[in-house]
Amino acid sequence: MKYRDTLGRPFTPGVIGDVPTGNVVWVDAVHGNDDLAVRERLTVPFKTLGAAKSAAQSGDTILVMPGTYNEKNLLKNQVNWHFLNGAKVIYDGTSDGAIFDTSNLGSNGAVQSSVTGAGYFENQATQSNSYALHSFASGSFLDVQCHSLKAYKDAVKMSDVSGSGRIQVFDLIQSSIGSALWVTGGGSTPKFRVNAARVYGTGYRTVQVSAGNLHLDTDLIKAGSDPAIYVSGGSGTIAIRAYEVESGATETVYFSAYYSVTLSLLQARIQNYNTSSSARAIKIATGGAYNVKLVGCTLIVDSSANYSMEASSSTPVQFHGDSVANEPSTNVTAIGGSLVVDSNIS
Repeated sequence: MKYRDTLGRPFTPGVIGDVPTGNVVWVDAVHGNDDLAVRERLTVPFKTLGAAKSAAQSGDTILVMPGTYNEKNLLKNQVNWHFLNGAKVIYDGTSDGAIFDTSNLGSNGAVQSSVTGAGYFENQATQSNSYALHSFASGSFLDVQCHSLKAYKDAVKMSDVSGSGRIQVFDLIQSSIGSALWVTGGGSTPKFRVNAARVYGTGYRTVQVSAGNLHLDTDLIKAGSDPAIYVSGGSGTIAIRAYEVESGATETVYFSAYYSVTLSLLQARIQNYNTSSSARAIKIATGGAYNVKLVGCTLIVDSSANYSMEASSSTPVQFHGDSVANEPSTNVTAIGGSLVVDSNIS
């Protein structure tokens, strides 16, 4: 026999402290039980995130207790998540799909959702679509706050034609062999705003914008043998504020885009560790005049490099005030300011 309270909600008689909580679905990896769990009951939590997602209704928040959960495809339209300190989602399976996704691998449609708290999210799967966060369904808006977003492949991939969002990461966005942060699409306005303490990519372009709009604020963008920032494609507005941008590739920042793409770098110390003479802090391969803008930046290359900044042909670059480099530039015409050369900078 099922017992119900005066509001019609089920309860278990004799349970001391049985507490109803409106519009909250509780998950506890340690003490939860999917068979007995009841929506809106603190004392009867679910054990798995998937079961909680299935039970959640529009307007609910799924509150996740500390513990480790091996799951993915968590997004549900009009359902929010909150992860307490110590809550980790680490997927180590072999199927495609992101931990949070709006694509046809996940929710199969637009998602309006918030993910808050201090969750640790990592997708260890090696499939091509194994992201930590994937926003690709038209009309989606994701507001994500967490401790970290990591993946073996691309960690975060977003289309600004399909959706928009705000992402705040207290520690790290990281990929092992893909891009840590990848924006595509080429929508009409900047729709993705990302704030992260660090952005790491050890095996590919760390921040990649292949047509699209991005505002990124971070302490450090770090790459291995590929550019730390790689911009290509047909349209977009990219603004990056960073204290440090580092790479051991031939170029730390690589710009190869059409006339409707602009890249602004604000107050960044852009360093290249490559020891070849062709190493550059910034390389402008293609692009129209004034498409690259520097605001108070510092460009540093190894002593064996000939130039700190190079364009493939004579290219005007906008300087808002002076920037400084330890080597001169080539094929670059400074507009609005200058690139001051000081060989003592290291």
